[in-house]
Amino acid sequence: MEVSFPKETTLESHGNHEFGVMHVEMSIMGITVQQKYYATIYKGYALAFVSSFVDEEEKAELNSILESLTFEN
Repeated sequence: MEVSFPKETTLESHGNHEFGVMHVEMSIMGITVQQKYYATIYKGYALAFVSSFVDEEEKAELNSILESLTFEN
């Protein structure tokens, strides 16, 4: 398995909260799997998500799920 980090860490806003995002690509049995690791601090706790996808359709579906996030203050 080959793992690479194709981009610098970025920031994304979901649910009116900012997440640091690490971009990862890995090749497994000839298939390139992309992952995005999301992390933030919320009410003193670390909150993290990982999304894994192989094409733009899967990426878009996962992004729409993240857009539905809401946080209580």
